Amino acid sequence: MNLVHNLFHSFLEVRAFFSNPVINPDQKKQTINRLLNGRVNELSMSFLYFVISQKRESFIIDITRNFNDLYRKDLGIKTVVFTTAFPVDPQITTDVVETVKKNFMTEVEIKELINEKIIGGFVLQIENILYDSSAATKLKKIRKELVNTTFEKKF
Repeated sequence: MNLVHNLFHSFLEVRAFFSNPVINPDQKKQTINRLLNGRVNELSMSFLYFVISQKRESFIIDITRNFNDLYRKDLGIKTVVFTTAFPVDPQITTDVVETVKKNFMTEVEIKELINEKIIGGFVLQIENILYDSSAATKLKKIRKELVNTTFEKKF
């Protein structure tokens, strides 16, 4: 289902084609067959045909995302998002994965993001746990402390 999700998520043309109510469901089934036949299992294809026949194609992205989340949860795989200001050495990413595996005693699926707005440091999100060690957040905390601090004049 990752392939199906990526196909619909990445290509606006694919979403537009399958969301178009004017296009016959049989044409949509033929197209999905041409795009995915041999790449996904038979049960997944049958499910996609069913979604198309029920005219719910516009929900395929949500359906596949939720399926993938439930699949990972069932297998005990934690999703980790590792955000840095610039690309990091692959060894650092490996160390992060190993640390999460060790501390959570689970398999890990990591997604690396680059966000220059964090200035430096990193942000690590493990499902619903967020560890923010970015320079931008630290600067915001310092700014907040300075704004909320009252100064006395001594003269």
